[in-house]
Amino acid sequence: MVGKTKKNEWFYRVKILNPITGKRIEKYKSGFLTKKEAIKAGDQIKRELENNPSDFYEFKDLVNRFLADQRNRNQTSTVEGKERNLRNYILPYFEDKTLEQIDKKFVLSWASEINSIKHLSNRTKNDITGLLKFIFAFGDIELDIPKNPTRAIRALPERSKKYRILTRDEFKKVMTHISQEDEEEFFNVNDRIMTLFL
Repeated sequence: MVGKTKKNEWFYRVKILNPITGKRIEKYKSGFLTKKEAIKAGDQIKRELENNPSDFYEFKDLVNRFLADQRNRNQTSTVEGKERNLRNYILPYFEDKTLEQIDKKFVLSWASEINSIKHLSNRTKNDITGLLKFIFAFGDIELDIPKNPTRAIRALPERSKKYRILTRDEFKKVMTHISQEDEEEFFNVNDRIMTLFL
């Protein structure tokens, strides 16, 4: 449907049935100079909506499908950890959004908020943002989502533990501080562990 506004501009109003929820969706836009422009834009938006039913999905629908899949693939404790991160850090921001409404700008704003939480380590922040990326990757496979706004998220640097291998002389020095009894017990335990793997 097209018409004129009080400001003498042309508008379109497109109504389409959401194939997922069965509810009617209405898209409206005004500001067109001619009736022809309004009709063309309205037809284009209608085609886009009909060709991309994944845009109708709400994020919480995608999460429910994702969690059902994860319950079949992972241990209960793993899924519970993901549910906890979803409940505390992701769903409060994304729950009522459709996939169409979640764009790169919105995702980056959310990631910035997550990164500003002081009591979380960088590893935990990366786990949370990684979970959102994983959900969208799942949606890409399951629903053929045309866009993945989480690709813009970058991982934070994590502190890695540095290990150094002792030289032969350093090892000999360490061994001088270990009693003969401790040394025998240490190597006996290691021998028993090695036989378990052989």
